[in-house]
Amino acid sequence: MISSKDLSASLVGALATLPQVIAYGLIAFSPLGTDWVIYGLTASLGSAILFGLLTASLSTNPSLLSGPRAMTALVIAGSIQAGLNIGLSPELTVLMSFSGIVIAGFFQYLAGILKVGHLASYLPVPVLGGFVTASAFLVIFKSLPIALNLPQENFPSSLFSGEQNIDTWALLVSGITLIIAFSLEVLIRAIPSALIGIITGTAVYYIGLDYFDMPEGQLIQQIETSNWLLVMSIFPAEPDWHLFINNIGIAFSVGVSVSLLAAFDTVLSLIALDKQIGTSSNLNKELKHHGLTNMLMGVVGFLPGSGTMNRSMAVYQSRPNSNRLANIGSSLMLFLLVIVLLPMLGGLPLWAAIGMLIAISFQAIDRSFFEKILSIIGKKIPFRQVLIGDVFVELVVITTALVFSLNAAIGVGIFISVLMFAIGTGRSPVRRIILGSRLYSKIQRPAEELEFLEQHGSKIAVFELQGALFFGSSVELLTETKKIIRQNIQFLIMDLRKLSSVDSSGASTIIAVKKLCSDNNIQLFLSCLEVERRLFQEKLDLQGNHDRRKSKLTPRWIWLNMHANRVFEYIELESIYDDTYSALAHCEELLLKHSGFKAKDSLRRSIDSSNLLNGLNDEEVRRLSRFTEIRKFRADENVFLQDSNGDSAYFLVKGKMDVLLEIPGSSRKRRITTLIAGNLFGEMSLLDHQSRSASVKAATDAMCFKISKDNFDQLRKSHPEIGFKLMKNLNQILSNRLRQASNVIAELEQ
Repeated sequence: MISSKDLSASLVGALATLPQVIAYGLIAFSPLGTDWVIYGLTASLGSAILFGLLTASLSTNPSLLSGPRAMTALVIAGSIQAGLNIGLSPELTVLMSFSGIVIAGFFQYLAGILKVGHLASYLPVPVLGGFVTASAFLVIFKSLPIALNLPQENFPSSLFSGEQNIDTWALLVSGITLIIAFSLEVLIRAIPSALIGIITGTAVYYIGLDYFDMPEGQLIQQIETSNWLLVMSIFPAEPDWHLFINNIGIAFSVGVSVSLLAAFDTVLSLIALDKQIGTSSNLNKELKHHGLTNMLMGVVGFLPGSGTMNRSMAVYQSRPNSNRLANIGSSLMLFLLVIVLLPMLGGLPLWAAIGMLIAISFQAIDRSFFEKILSIIGKKIPFRQVLIGDVFVELVVITTALVFSLNAAIGVGIFISVLMFAIGTGRSPVRRIILGSRLYSKIQRPAEELEFLEQHGSKIAVFELQGALFFGSSVELLTETKKIIRQNIQFLIMDLRKLSSVDSSGASTIIAVKKLCSDNNIQLFLSCLEVERRLFQEKLDLQGNHDRRKSKLTPRWIWLNMHANRVFEYIELESIYDDTYSALAHCEELLLKHSGFKAKDSLRRSIDSSNLLNGLNDEEVRRLSRFTEIRKFRADENVFLQDSNGDSAYFLVKGKMDVLLEIPGSSRKRRITTLIAGNLFGEMSLLDHQSRSASVKAATDAMCFKISKDNFDQLRKSHPEIGFKLMKNLNQILSNRLRQASNVIAELEQ
């Protein structure tokens, strides 16, 4: 049941819409002159009623109010002007423009079907701001001759040459309307300031006629309710289809521009409404509804429509609940207002309507554009270059629109925005270069190996890539590679963790880097490259049934692009690592091996290289062994788990152990380090009674000496000299680990 609040909100929506749609009708048909005003009003009012009614009934957001908009009305005006400029008849230009509206609706519907509605919000803001500002300037420029009661021809040259005199009576009526409508914008919220302005201007006009014998001006013509499809009556009965086909580009230009602007307006209005009132809109479904409705608008000769934030919020604030009824009621109430006010609409002076149109145009100008210019000129911000790009794009769009056309302005603006983005992202893809002497793998190595890596680790270089590797940034990667090669490195690791995308040019560059490395006897490795799992489904199936999840896997686009561009024909899969630390560990092993270091396979070598046993002689080591027990572990066997009770430490004499940390909120674990023979782990249990801070799992078959806390305490009592040396070495081990962790954190923070 419709309540009084619904009726009140409907009236607010109708009153907010009425003066705007009158202005949009004047805009759309302005190139055809004042004799065509009646057709523009019919097309605009019909759209506001029919488009608003249909979309309010179908909208996924019950608070969205849709209708004609200034931007799309200006595109229609531009297309009509373009047709007139090449000699087409007014009727054929109108047919061409409304065919473009049908095409625009099809494009919107197609965007909804393809589920790319959210892409409309990516229309660059400076492009839209420039378009709106240029549109406002064009409307003002086209309206001035009527507001001054001067002929359209040779304006403004005739004005400045003194050939024509300004009609002060016309200027008074339009000026008062303009001032009232513009100045009351921020003072009165309940009633649209444009409506107050046109009422005031009309009152001044009739007072002047009745009491001061002022001359009559042109009135807006009467709209007959029996002929709502008035615009269709001017479509050529038998159009010149050959001429139409030859100039079909005008219609397609309208289609592209209107679909972009209408989709942008609708999507942004929905997003803003969702944030304001907590709704959840289906953008793609909404675009399909708007697309079908716009196709209908083009067929019946009405202006295109889109979502409107300001009108929607006006209705919502009047009636926060049940807004679908209020929005449907707004269209019906507008229809009733038009029926009731038709005699009055026909009697509106054109000067007052033009004054209201100029006021609305001034309100639409992108004020932030001029604020940015003043900030740059006045040095009000410390780094002015952050605004220069946006100001430049918007200035180019405005200039293009004023010199050429609005349709051209959109294309040029988007092209320049994309070009500037490419230039901006074309900076070096190498975020930083880290040498192996500053960043170590997660393997806990003996002191002499760590000392060697500190001195000679610079033979390993890590390139941390970032952003997009494409045609605009590929050259920088090659340049950095040539520089690092001159430093006599032996290993190069390319860390792809922060790389967002790779195109064919970027893939070719990686191949070129591989060839450069091969020519200079440098081994190249890739890390943090996510494998496209569906290419290795058979291998995955051996580990479990993945068929059901196969279609749900997110494509690894970087891998797929590199695979499609044959990168893996040059870089073996064995040279690709899940993480940079694993790649670093492999390079360190190769570097140590090439320099004469041997793996610590024997018990003797493990004891000799152990930091824990530093300073202990053979007899003390034998005494220590009496307090330990031998434990053997198979690969993948857990030694202990995170958060379990700790009561012993382990001395690794053979094999490798992985130290794992649980990832909160998941069942996965992250490897934080790998221990090799000669390392101690679990030692914190000898110092406190806390639970284990990490899990330890055998990476290979391994053997350890285990010492319990009780045995360690007994050792310290019976052999205090051994206990003292062990505690001293243990403190040194903990200190080294803390220093190494600090270095890693410092590197990661850069």
